[in-house]
Amino acid sequence: MSEKTKYDLFMNELITLEKQVLLLLQRSEETLAQKEALEKKVKLLQNENEMLKLKLEEFQNNQSVFPSPNFDEAERQALKEKIDSLIEKIDYHMRS
Repeated sequence: MSEKTKYDLFMNELITLEKQVLLLLQRSEETLAQKEALEKKVKLLQNENEMLKLKLEEFQNNQSVFPSPNFDEAERQALKEKIDSLIEKIDYHMRS
């Protein structure tokens, strides 16, 4: 093999390697940007989750202050009928 052919072969390989390195660097930068965006999103979701936990705890504490009434079956049925009646009246007025 002549010296020029070896030189051309090595130069072509070097150019190919440089292209691959540049492609890997570009992918690495994209991956880092995606990682940073995901980390920010995780941080926001963790903050939101913490706020929701606090709201839930506050809601549960308020419920213990105002416990829900325990109705027997007859009271529950009467209340259900009254609600149904009110819904029917609302429907009637909305249709007219």
